[in-house]
Amino acid sequence: MNTMAPVASTMMDVPLSLNHLLERAARIFHGNEIVSRLPDKSLRRHRYGEWYRRTRALGSALQRLGLRKGD
Repeated sequence: MNTMAPVASTMMDVPLSLNHLLERAARIFHGNEIVSRLPDKSLRRHRYGEWYRRTRALGSALQRLGLRKGD
């Protein structure tokens, strides 16, 4: 007879994918700023909500050009 209490799983209950991370960042942090330094040392600033919209637009454009999953 097993009298040990069940151990809580440490496994994630959501997929670890770029799509999931992108959607989560946009949903939770949409107003937070992202600051990137460009090669010329200037700064590029945008927000996670904008980043999400632009990334989705790029993905859609690539699909329209014929890019498919796994390419």
